[in-house]
This record gives sequence, structure tokens and C-alpha cells, in this order.
Amino acid sequence: MPPEDSRRLVGALVNGVKVMRYLAHSTEMVGVNQLARDLSLNPSTAYNILRTLVHERLAVFEPSAKTYGPGPGLSDLVNGSLQSIDQRRLIRPYLRQIADKHNITVALWRRDEDEHAVLIDTVEASAAVRVRMDIGHRMPLYIGAMGRCFAAHANLDKSALKARVQQLRWDGRVSFESYYRDGDAAN
Repeated sequence: MPPEDSRRLVGALVNGVKVMRYLAHSTEMVGVNQLARDLSLNPSTAYNILRTLVHERLAVFEPSAKTYGPGPGLSDLVNGSLQSIDQRRLIRPYLRQIADKHNITVALWRRDEDEHAVLIDTVEASAAVRVRMDIGHRMPLYIGAMGRCFAAHANLDKSALKARVQQLRWDGRVSFESYYRDGDAAN
């Protein structure tokens, strides 16, 4: 890039992008000082960028080790490109088989750290009426049929699960006992 163009760049944003790229390519969580050294940033600047990225869900913080890693909010930024990740390409044929066999839309969700799930892939049925969801869509973790599946594997005792489920807003009335039985059936 010519020098005159670089004067028009926003330094804080350039540094923030450097930090996001660094986290995305790191094989393990990293501390502020290591990141600052590796990127030639002032530790205070690195800390403030990381704190902002955590607030925006673009990074995660591990308090016990005081380290940072890439956050789930990055998937919001790369919404459409999630289709190209190798794991999704590997599992997509199986999703297609399930969709075709049962004439349903199949969705693949990833659990987020804040009790939400993020849609990472979907395969639509060939039926005339279809459920359509956008990649990157977020939903409360324990809502709907997807939530019952997550609940079945949540390792929560019944009272803790009930507390979480009762906090959700539902379109219709759902008894917790019915919800719980459905989760058992999904298990």
C-alpha cells in the first residue's frame, strides 16, 4: 500500500484486526503480554483491544489462566463463509441424507458460551413448505426442539435445567415436565 494511503487508516482498527487475526491463528489461548510482544503493541493497548473484543464477543477470556482466544462473535462477521469450513463440508452429506430420508430441514447448531446456539449449517428438505434459517442465526440454547437436544446433554440437574427453561419466552404454553420428557427421548 502506498504511504499516502496508510495515513488514512484508523490505527486502533488496524491493531484490533491484527489482534483478531493473531487470536484466530493461535493454537492455544494467549496472555496479554505475549500478544503485545508478538504484535509489537503496547501492553495497555493490547489489553484494551482484548477487553473490547471480549465485550463484542469477538474474543473470549479465561479468567483462571488470564488468557484470551477467538470468540463466537467472529462467526457473525463471517456469516456466509461458514459454509466453506472443512468440517461442515464433511458432515453435509450426512445432513442431506437425513433431510432427504425424512423430508425435513436439518440444522447444525454450535453451542455458544452465553447459553445461546449459533446455526452453522442447514440442509433444506425438498418439500414445498420449508423452514428457512440464515447461517449465523442465534437462539437461546434451550428453546424449541433444538433446545431439548441440548438439554438432554447439558449435564444439569433437573432443577437447574428447569430454572433455565422457565426464563425463556415461549409462543405457546410448554410444561417443564413435557419438555423434560422430550429431552429424555432425544437422549
